[in-house]
Amino acid sequence: MQSSCYNFFSKALNWNAAKSACETLGSKLVAINSQAEQQALASKITDAQSRWIGLYRDPKDKFRWLWVDGTRPNYTYWNTEEPNSVHEECGEMLSKANYGGKWNDLMCTNSIPYICEIPIGVCPRQLGFACKVPATSFFPRR
Repeated sequence: MQSSCYNFFSKALNWNAAKSACETLGSKLVAINSQAEQQALASKITDAQSRWIGLYRDPKDKFRWLWVDGTRPNYTYWNTEEPNSVHEECGEMLSKANYGGKWNDLMCTNSIPYICEIPIGVCPRQLGFACKVPATSFFPRR
């Protein structure tokens, strides 16, 4: 498993803008690959806000989901009866307080906060360099 750092942004953006914001920082919207990673991320969300994750419907097959790096999920944590609409093409992590951090499909044009992921080798906290994001906002995944 690749080691990563994460940043939780409170600014509400649509999915494409959140994806671009992460890429500007040299990161990507988070791809969640295990229950342990899911639980660690969900535990950091202490408010009732949902967060964009890097999951989207494959434009070539609306019943297939992909991570922003183009890979298919090997782990999912969908809420009951989700995903439920081919018109909702982006994935969000629902609040832990209300939904246990489960995932939902949502229209990409909605604006919500988001989570970025960056490899630990370039994580500002690990290298100690200044960056547009406060290094203390990242925490390592092992």
